[in-house]
Amino acid sequence: MDLNVSRLVTLRYDGPIQLLFREATQDVELSGVRIPAGAMVIPLLGSANRDEAQFPHADRFDVSRNTQGHLAFGLGIHFCLGTSLARLEARVALEELLPRFAAFERTEPRVQYVDSYLVRGPKRLPLRAAPPC
Repeated sequence: MDLNVSRLVTLRYDGPIQLLFREATQDVELSGVRIPAGAMVIPLLGSANRDEAQFPHADRFDVSRNTQGHLAFGLGIHFCLGTSLARLEARVALEELLPRFAAFERTEPRVQYVDSYLVRGPKRLPLRAAPPC
């Protein structure tokens, strides 16, 4: 499996940043709704990354999915400056961990998430790793 593809699928499916706060810089109309300049808007990235118009069967985790258009790292002038570092850290972690273990399994049925509307991530990830055969 291409690690670059799998990371993007994961970020689209369940990214760490769920929403942002922005101020409209000019009057605009979106989907028939007028947003005046100066209004506070809250783009819901987690929802946009599950948009059925952009991603067919958006709630299905599919490692072969084309993730072009996901917003996990933002967009345009709001594109995350740490994107390259995040990708590098994930690649190194996966390249070092995956060859060392034959499999991973959950040790608890449910994952507890951080109590936040803004950021999404597990409080801890209870896994058991099986040594290589």
